Amino acid sequence: MASFHFGWMVLTWTIIGHPDYIQGQSAVITGPVIGILTQEVDSDLISVPTGAISFHLISYVKWLQTQNATIVPIRINQTDSYYTTIFNSINGLVIPGGSASIRSSGYSKAGSILYNLAITANSNGDFFPIWGTCLGFQLLLYLSAGKKSYLASFPAQKKALPLNFSPGASTSRLYQNAPLDVMDLLASNQSTPNYHNYGISPQNLTLSGLDKFYTNLATSIDDNGSTFVASIEAKSYPIWGSQFHPEATSSWPAAVKPGLYFAEFFVNQSRKNQHRFTLEASYVLTNLTSAVYQGPGKPSAFFFN
Repeated sequence: MASFHFGWMVLTWTIIGHPDYIQGQSAVITGPVIGILTQEVDSDLISVPTGAISFHLISYVKWLQTQNATIVPIRINQTDSYYTTIFNSINGLVIPGGSASIRSSGYSKAGSILYNLAITANSNGDFFPIWGTCLGFQLLLYLSAGKKSYLASFPAQKKALPLNFSPGASTSRLYQNAPLDVMDLLASNQSTPNYHNYGISPQNLTLSGLDKFYTNLATSIDDNGSTFVASIEAKSYPIWGSQFHPEATSSWPAAVKPGLYFAEFFVNQSRKNQHRFTLEASYVLTNLTSAVYQGPGKPSAFFFN
């Protein structure tokens, strides 16, 4: 439901040591282990290896690695037992943006399985955080509404927007302890990069009943002057969503510090999870040079068969 885009942050990669580590069966993992859900190969990708079925972009990896997270790509079209095994070895989940269907794709099916595992785990005292970005934000809304869509047209393409904070933001887990300079940047500057055609209105969040599950933390204004929900937080679960892209900061200086704050917040939430990494080293993304170049100004992508 969201258009594919390439307005991403480009950073020089540096592996930074961290005192936290988890000894796996075949690997030493530094920091919390965060899964990134892959999705179907997109037609806008200009260089796709033969046999590739799914991908995710390097920008999400670099965003999380600013906080020393370790990345486990999560493949689509796998068995339920695969997702359960992955879930039990990671400390958090990022559902990225893109252009896959939220109704009928390997991305949506895998996202649904992992979402349900997280809801069950959290309900049973196993703290497990999720962050959904753009299409991932929309997938969270779809799943939380019982697989019903309340999205509408809200075009905001290649545009960084300020946030209009809602009353609930000041007491939210996401924003209540955010640095004042970050809050000022978010409220008054081109600080949240947007690349989407769809979103949800505050009215539809209420009419759908989703406001009972999520707090509307902030809104933004689309290309047509209409208001859409930009930031949400689940009331009873460690689940967050942003219609904007916190990892996509290269074109907007005011977006850099907030982007790093969002990464710090989510990785710190993942540190609270007690899952132990028990998989082989091959599950972990360690070789960033394997990312495939997609052209000038576009992020490289990791592909999976």
